Amino acid sequence: MQPNREIENQLIQKINKQVKWAQDFQPSSSEQLIELQAISYQNKHKNLQNGGIQIDQKVIDKMTMSPVSKYQIYDNFPCKIITHILLCLFTSLQILLGEVSDNNVQKIFTVQEFQNQLSNMFENIQNYNQVSFQEVSIEDITGNISFEYNYPMEFANIQNFPIPINKQFSFPFNLNEGIIEPFDMRSVKEIKKFLKYVNKFNINISYIKTFEQQEDTCWSANIRYDIVAQTVIEAVVFTSIIDCPGETHKENIEDDFKSYGTSYFLSIIILILASFAMFLNFKYVFDVISVYKFTKHQNQYPVFNPRRNLKRRYLTKTDKEITIQQVLQSGKPWNLLTKEEKKVFFDTWFVYTLIGNFFQIASTSGIFFVQNHDPYSQFYSWILGLSCFFAWTNMIKYLKYHNSINIVMNVIGNAFPRILQEAVGFIPILMFYITIGITFFSQSNRFINFDFALCTLFALLLGDSVNDIAQDLKMNSTSGLIGVLYVISFCFVFMLAVHNIWIAMIMEELKVKKNRERKQEEEKKLKQMPQKFVPANQSQLRESVVQERETEYDFEQEDFNLEIERKIQENNQKFISEMYSPPNVQIDQQQQQQQQQQQHKIEKKTSAQSFSSEEEHKEDRKQQHSALDKISEQDELDSQQQQQQQQQLPNQGQNYLNKYIVLKDILRARGESNASLESGGGNQPGSLNTYNDRESHQSLENKDFGTKRKFSANTKFKFANLAEKAVQLNKQEDHNIKLKDEIRFLLQDTENELLSVQTYHVNQDQLKELEQKYRKYMKYLQLKLNRINSHLQNNLALLKLRDHQQ
Repeated sequence: MQPNREIENQLIQKINKQVKWAQDFQPSSSEQLIELQAISYQNKHKNLQNGGIQIDQKVIDKMTMSPVSKYQIYDNFPCKIITHILLCLFTSLQILLGEVSDNNVQKIFTVQEFQNQLSNMFENIQNYNQVSFQEVSIEDITGNISFEYNYPMEFANIQNFPIPINKQFSFPFNLNEGIIEPFDMRSVKEIKKFLKYVNKFNINISYIKTFEQQEDTCWSANIRYDIVAQTVIEAVVFTSIIDCPGETHKENIEDDFKSYGTSYFLSIIILILASFAMFLNFKYVFDVISVYKFTKHQNQYPVFNPRRNLKRRYLTKTDKEITIQQVLQSGKPWNLLTKEEKKVFFDTWFVYTLIGNFFQIASTSGIFFVQNHDPYSQFYSWILGLSCFFAWTNMIKYLKYHNSINIVMNVIGNAFPRILQEAVGFIPILMFYITIGITFFSQSNRFINFDFALCTLFALLLGDSVNDIAQDLKMNSTSGLIGVLYVISFCFVFMLAVHNIWIAMIMEELKVKKNRERKQEEEKKLKQMPQKFVPANQSQLRESVVQERETEYDFEQEDFNLEIERKIQENNQKFISEMYSPPNVQIDQQQQQQQQQQQHKIEKKTSAQSFSSEEEHKEDRKQQHSALDKISEQDELDSQQQQQQQQQLPNQGQNYLNKYIVLKDILRARGESNASLESGGGNQPGSLNTYNDRESHQSLENKDFGTKRKFSANTKFKFANLAEKAVQLNKQEDHNIKLKDEIRFLLQDTENELLSVQTYHVNQDQLKELEQKYRKYMKYLQLKLNRINSHLQNNLALLKLRDHQQ
């Protein structure tokens, strides 16, 4: 095929323009560079927007990013987390500012104690104003006794009461007279008959009015008596607030919002916050569905960029991002997705939040039912407790984005499976101690049943009341030694063994977590290290190079830049050695640096002597360049194929890299042709080798060293500028890695060429000359590679700084 010379000329012209632009582009300060990078980043995001919906990372970021990260990147105000924080505060205030009931339990063992308790109760109520600072109105106090029995016969016929009685009934009583019906509290015989046929009964005393209390509310006391095993009566007192009877309640019912102002105000706020939180949850569902449909319609899928892996460690265990990517790339309509595929876009916290919002709304029902609402009922107390419980536990959803804050939950969650496995092995031993305790120490109240025995052993496991439990078992056992051995053996097995094993598991998990965080911090510091290595005294280094240049040799501008880069690299290595090396190692490194500087001066002298041969061979350059143009056209087809393969990459930086590869192949062909001409005939078989034939030896002898140096200087200049331009335009890390790999590949090719020259039998003087040229060329490429690595790390650091500022 005939080569196309025009394509090569156009390519070289474009590259020259871009190189010139790269030379002229010199930001005056680092702030301008950061500003330019931020503008380019915003423009890149604007190109990814279509129809007002941002496609890049939109679906995945909703699942993986914390609210603060979404606010920093997408400028979305964190409404959810603020709403949940306010719900936690106001639901807690709703409980703390509310009234609680006073409960008291007393056990009665004899009839005399029962009579004394009843008589003392009525006497204390009548004489309450004489002993209490609080004034109480007892005129409207009413009372009744209610009970039930579980026998088929008529209670009235057995007790001979004047009126027939059903199974559930109640009798009123007067505070002055006490209880007369269904039994006389002053008669022991009637009390025994009554208790013979009942299991429980209640004494209710209502409408106890205090003057410091609200005008439309009164106290109510309910004493519940339970007969336990026909031998013991357990009395439990419950107090609550009820509405006062008569005109007082009707007149003040309109002022309930004023009297319960704080409670109603908190209820209204909680209602608004819970409703808004529920609205945000349903809005999340709508947003996910709409964005999914839009991405499917536009055939655009989110790009998974590892640099935007903000607080996603909790998702890497289940590969949730990969599952989302698979669902998006499947292209199915939302209605045809399976339940498992739809669950990918939601988590268990979504349902948990809805349940909590339901209880929070239910806890505010009192503002709608003012007349029938009892804020002190047991059911309402349960609703308040559940609403506050769900509000606080829902905060774990937001704490999991920050491992340093959520360290307790992470450690317990990771160590809990192992603790549960070990606990299964200890359950038989625990059951052995429970059964032995119930059997041997049944006379003690601590081991009367399974519940009491389990609580006693758990308290013993925590080291609570060890001496008291031992003394109790010693007094309530057939032998005091058995009780002491029981306590000592349990403490030895569980307190010294099981308890410490569990603590060791938790500590081990905590140590693993700390080591993981320490490694992550070290990796972060290593990534930020090149930004710190930029020398602050770069102007002083340039002046020292200028002085050295004036005193010793007259270098070209290109060699002058190389010398400055070498000085910067030496300064960076010195900085690294001072930070991470001990004093003895630093002294050895300083001696090595001095030896390297002396060797570098010797190499500069040899290279300066080689410049004198440049003027002697000017006429041969024209002839060789004409031959090089013909040979370069033979490899144009291969270069075009490589260019087509590389055009699949989208960004502009990769396009410059493609041009860089094409130019490299053309210059390589020129080098091969030059070597073949000097070896004695370009048309001889075996004298010319193609780009793909890497294993054959290449003839690289060149008598005209000036021509070769001029050729290498132009090549190095174009390579360096193209690499710098590609690095500036290519902000993504994966494309930068490809650029570094390409330069390493060029270094390997240079080494292979040097080996082929060394194995070829030529004159010893020419061989040394070629070795010096290629070693200098390899050193130049190595410096460029180091510079590109430094630029890559600086760009990453600037991007992180830009994201942090946003």
